[in-house]
Amino acid sequence: MLQRQRSEAGFTLVEVSIILFVLVILSSILLVNLGDYNRLARYARVKEDVGALCSAIATYVLDTGETALYAWGGRDGGGRYSDTPDRSAGIGLLVGDGDTPTLNRNELGYSGQQWQLRYQDSFEMDTDIMSRPVRFQVDTFANHLIQNTPLGRRHNGYRVPSDMLSGARSAGINAGLLFDTQQGQGFNSLFAWRGPYIADRVDPDPWGNRYMANVFGLYTPANQTADGYGTAVVCYSAGPDEEIDTAFNQPGGWFTGDDDVTAIVNAGGQR
Repeated sequence: MLQRQRSEAGFTLVEVSIILFVLVILSSILLVNLGDYNRLARYARVKEDVGALCSAIATYVLDTGETALYAWGGRDGGGRYSDTPDRSAGIGLLVGDGDTPTLNRNELGYSGQQWQLRYQDSFEMDTDIMSRPVRFQVDTFANHLIQNTPLGRRHNGYRVPSDMLSGARSAGINAGLLFDTQQGQGFNSLFAWRGPYIADRVDPDPWGNRYMANVFGLYTPANQTADGYGTAVVCYSAGPDEEIDTAFNQPGGWFTGDDDVTAIVNAGGQR
């Protein structure tokens, strides 16, 4: 009779406290493991994304035959779009959707400020293969890799495979080509825009910031026959601290700062 009364009484306060304590410990361990898994999953996704963007840029360069992503004339005074690229300027930075990360000025000073430029902003940069700085503009991944509308043009910037049947050239493309620097894009050559090279948009990284690529390094002037890039061309994410810790121009060899994530563009070994 005494034993039955003790079993019907349930758990004692001490027993409940012990059970709760064990559950708290297990929950803490589980949360730590989930947090680590979350961070690793985000890093894995970012590495995959920057690698895919680099592959897309490399394929784009090989398809079009262009070492430079030229800036197009945009609209004139009458609202019309220019049919020829502005060969005094190139595209120096490609950006995706998302916020612009902050710049770690304590580490970089002004050497990383180009990462923060906005769509259609311009800047000057030495290319290491010219005696003067070159003017570059900021464009989107989508305009070049998805829509073939550099700087928002209403129609194709580069010819597409259907144009090859009529012998049409890409508008104004005649020099500065990767494989044919002296003669330009021949009427019957294989060079054409064959995109889209990526999905329908470039979403922000897992921390809400935009992906970027310092494509000014692709630039090769018309009188150059070298097939090397002026500097490392990389696709970039500022990482979980949402802070730019990597210099924009590194002609002596690439170094990724702090927790930033980068991948280097290699256009079929043409570096």
